[in-house]
Amino acid sequence: MLGSRTPLTRSKGETEMPNVEVEGLEMLVSAIFAHAESTPEEAQTIARHLVAANLVGHDSHGVIRVSRYVGYWREGKVRANQQATIAYQTDSLALVDGHRGYGQVIGEQAVRIG
Repeated sequence: MLGSRTPLTRSKGETEMPNVEVEGLEMLVSAIFAHAESTPEEAQTIARHLVAANLVGHDSHGVIRVSRYVGYWREGKVRANQQATIAYQTDSLALVDGHRGYGQVIGEQAVRIG
């Protein structure tokens, strides 16, 4: 049903959202980011996070963001394949620079930095 434009309806005329398979949705989202110059690993990470947001009910942070993120990429507001670096560090603080990379990827890198 992925890609279907016909809304499902309930008996009372209410519109119901179709269900799609998680794996298929992740593959689609990953392919979109791969076409936007992300490495396969980066594209998969972004897709995993966006789909996961939908699965836990945070739809505003889910796959609805794909077109906006691709638009940001086209405008140069976000850059594919960036690596987090430490811009400043003390014993209790680290300022991490993501170089305008995707937050889903830079966030994971920042956590690994510690």
